[in-house]
Amino acid sequence: MPLSTARATGPERITPEWWLDDDSWRHGLRDYWRVDTAEGRRLWLFFTPQNPGWFVQGEFA
Repeated sequence: MPLSTARATGPERITPEWWLDDDSWRHGLRDYWRVDTAEGRRLWLFFTPQNPGWFVQGEFA
């Protein structure tokens, strides 16, 4: 079901722990957004620039 954005707050950039010695985790940058839809849903989304795409992390009650 398509949703329309009513309001978006963000981004809040989360970067991996650079001090950990794990190359597979080091490239996992995420930009988080809080999005209110015109249909009344409140979503927590993130965008991954290294593998461009939007993902739903969760939904607020």
